[in-house]
Amino acid sequence: DPTQFDYVIFQEQSQLGGLYGVTVSNGASYEAGVEAVINIDAMVAPAQSIFFMTWGRREQDPLNPFLYFDFLTMNARLEVGY
Repeated sequence: DPTQFDYVIFQEQSQLGGLYGVTVSNGASYEAGVEAVINIDAMVAPAQSIFFMTWGRREQDPLNPFLYFDFLTMNARLEVGY
């Protein structure tokens, strides 16, 4: 029974939020996540849905070292991108 929960937690997990200025598809994952939360929200009422952004990698991202060379930089780019 989904109505037994107080909170339902969702988390966007991609790096796309931080790729602004590099790719035009940076919002696609976030938008899909928001749409999923909206669709699921009615099913879990009266629970409160919470949607977290992803967070930066602790170490440098080996696939995007020019953008994400440390945690603070990656986190800052993700926050701006969202």
